[in-house]
Amino acid sequence: MYQLGNLMKYVKQIDGFIKDLRRGMAHAHPHSVDALRAYLEELENARDIIMESDLESGENLDSLTEKLRECIRECIRPGYSGKPQVLPNPIPDPWKPPVTVTAVNIIFVCDISDSMFENGGLEIKNGKNGRIRQLLIDMAKKIESQAMSANVPTVVSLVGYADPTDKFGHNQPTFWTITLNKRPVSELDDAFTNINRKGWARGSDNPESGMTAMYKTIDTVYDNRIINGKPVENSIILVSDERNKMKNSQHLPHPKYRDEVSLAQVDGKFDQLKIQNRYALIPMQRGYTTNGTVGRVDWNRDVKKFFRQTKEYWGVSTAKDLNDWVKWTLDPTQAPKPK
Repeated sequence: MYQLGNLMKYVKQIDGFIKDLRRGMAHAHPHSVDALRAYLEELENARDIIMESDLESGENLDSLTEKLRECIRECIRPGYSGKPQVLPNPIPDPWKPPVTVTAVNIIFVCDISDSMFENGGLEIKNGKNGRIRQLLIDMAKKIESQAMSANVPTVVSLVGYADPTDKFGHNQPTFWTITLNKRPVSELDDAFTNINRKGWARGSDNPESGMTAMYKTIDTVYDNRIINGKPVENSIILVSDERNKMKNSQHLPHPKYRDEVSLAQVDGKFDQLKIQNRYALIPMQRGYTTNGTVGRVDWNRDVKKFFRQTKEYWGVSTAKDLNDWVKWTLDPTQAPKPK
């Protein structure tokens, strides 16, 4: 009976330790809880073994329980020492952007009329890129950089377009040039420089036909590859400092070019190709006034309907302003659903 009494005393001590540990876990730091839980499980296992074993009293029982007590003390030594357990500072995993696509083709369709190179943003002044040229390059590099972390290949295409024709009928029937077609992002800067804008006659109509140029070139620059079981994510960005028009839009058609496309045609074409990432950097509330300065306007109402998101051409300054386009290109599931 003496040995059995000792055994019950030790079991009662174990129950006390278990109770204290559970109380401590309720107020401990999450990292401490993980450590204390390991001790708690050891004690509970020891108690279960004692309670479920067929024990016979004998000369070795006191020795057994003493060793068990030493084991328990070893498990919860920080509590006996009176010193808190010092846990290392957590080191978070490096942040990785969410990337759900397997490859990306960024398609820029850029107005290359003279105004774009005369303080419009595509110019090079004092050895530095203009605002629009630099932010488009930075945007493409940002997509490429984030995609590389997920081993997602990225290419870029560049379409430049001018006015459909001048008063002599020049530029027809083709008023666009494909400078890059699914090429490395590193070639984008030089591609802007190599656009031969002098090869296009200055147009006779201010509203641009960027939507038609986009429609006419998409079959060529579209990337139809399937990579790792998914189609390449084609993301298209229209860039212009002027009004853009389509057939039946708010702007009159070009007086000499009658082959402009309608919104229904462009929408149908891009829906067929399943291109959802459609963006535009165009003037909407600010644009060229009759005296040539940038002032308040109301442009591109019809054009905006085609795009997932539009940004004010004169309102963006750096690639940070286009972060949504970067994020939605790499992970289309984050993009807002069409209204």
